Amino acid sequence: MKGASKRDEDFIEHIYVANMHSTLLLFTESAKCFWLKVYEIPEGSRASKGRAIQNILNLTAEDRIKAYLNVRNLKDEDSGNTIIVRNSNYANFKSDILPLGVGSVVGILSYYSGAWQLLLRDVDDCIGFDTSIKGSKADPYTVAEAIEKQGSEKTAWVSGYIVGAVAPEVTEIKSSADIEFTAPTTLANTLVIADAADVKDVTKCIVLSLPQGSQLRSAANLQDEAHKALLGTKIALKGKFASYMGANGLIGNSGGYDEFV
Repeated sequence: MKGASKRDEDFIEHIYVANMHSTLLLFTESAKCFWLKVYEIPEGSRASKGRAIQNILNLTAEDRIKAYLNVRNLKDEDSGNTIIVRNSNYANFKSDILPLGVGSVVGILSYYSGAWQLLLRDVDDCIGFDTSIKGSKADPYTVAEAIEKQGSEKTAWVSGYIVGAVAPEVTEIKSSADIEFTAPTTLANTLVIADAADVKDVTKCIVLSLPQGSQLRSAANLQDEAHKALLGTKIALKGKFASYMGANGLIGNSGGYDEFV
């Protein structure tokens, strides 16, 4: 049984098993990364001797492929189809916030603890990314901006004024009458925030749950008589922008000290 032929000066170094829709990541000597769908690789017979990689990728004559990574789906994080990007704890940019979004990363390809990784040499190795840190703890979204992003499944910080809580016996918010815009409130399990302390229109608000037993509920619920002074004060919270109880919501906040301020 013969699977391939080769020229006298050639030899087989790597064999990969992949389906037609897998993606092959190819890392070069000049720190470039090319990606190629398996179905885009020219098919050869058992007697064919292959093609030079320079005829498939836009490589310079001096550049060489140094490593390969076979992944099923570039977007499938749960299947481990990601590559770790890290810097050194001794780097002079170790405390810098790296940009989010889509862009190019240049780094030193290395293998550590059984996994490939890219070692950044400088913040400038992140190319073409959006450098905005909007939505971070330092620069949270406004309530209006968070409402615009409802359903995006984006997880970020939002800042607003505490204006009330969901009224008792309400399972679905249908109007502003379902919100207690006062303090103390009847229940301690929700919070409603807005861009101004005097807002009483639920369509301009974000509603979130205060998890039972959490630091967030202990610190920010409006049911406690001692907390009624919190009405109209500002708070910042981290969560996912998604509907809650039928209204504009923030979900996924566990109530820990690291998720509100």
